[in-house]
Amino acid sequence: MFMKMKLPSYAALGVIALFAPTLADADSLWSLADGSILRLSDAGQSRIVRYVTPSEEAAYAGEYPNATLFQGRLNGSTLTGAVITRSEVCGETTFPVTGQVEQDPLRIVLIGQSIVRDCLIPTSQMRDERLVLDFIGPAD
Repeated sequence: MFMKMKLPSYAALGVIALFAPTLADADSLWSLADGSILRLSDAGQSRIVRYVTPSEEAAYAGEYPNATLFQGRLNGSTLTGAVITRSEVCGETTFPVTGQVEQDPLRIVLIGQSIVRDCLIPTSQMRDERLVLDFIGPAD
């Protein structure tokens, strides 16, 4: 199991933040490929990922500090829940995702399908979504 792996102390704290349901100070920082910085918080089995600093691209699209990106639950090493995205033009969109934790490097991969949005034309087309959160370290 992952506990037998030799992880740097900051990576071990990230694993603790992700899997330990009762640690009050187990928040950790993660990044998205676009440069956004996120905070993973836990409350029992619930997990919430919020923007700390959205990238310029994400901020332009409508994301802001403390906006929720993911809200869900942890069951073993699997996350299930919903991703919430925002757009100044189209508003808020929520879609279901499942996620797994990869260990080397430590990251969370969330996969789901969202509706292709055109705010003026209704559509039922779906698009595959894959969000990768890379571990940065423990939050202060």
